[in-house]
Amino acid sequence: MRIGATFKIIGDDDQHLHLVISAPCPKTQSVVSVNFTGWQHGFDQTCIVQVGEHPYIAKRSLVFYPNPRMYKLSTLDKLNKYGLLEFHEDLSDELLKRIQVGALKSPYMPITPKQIMREQFGHLLT
Repeated sequence: MRIGATFKIIGDDDQHLHLVISAPCPKTQSVVSVNFTGWQHGFDQTCIVQVGEHPYIAKRSLVFYPNPRMYKLSTLDKLNKYGLLEFHEDLSDELLKRIQVGALKSPYMPITPKQIMREQFGHLLT
């Protein structure tokens, strides 16, 4: 799955739009994925997304870093094969970079996905 791809998993209780923000980790062949959620006071404000920055965004939103998902490429391939992935428009290069930098800066991003992001995109902080 390419960096910047967005999707929902059909039949999953979590109906947020998932965003692929890393290349596959060489050791696990897993990608880091975060999601958009509606803006709320008290939530991580590291990356706020406004209406118009992505076609899916209908109201002021946040990138939700506290609960990223690590998807094995083989799992995503199987879900796609069985028609369980609903793809949406890819992230623009500008929004993708903001989300990646946010993942590196967010104090709420867990250590393992943050380390993967640091190895791949730490240069974005310089």
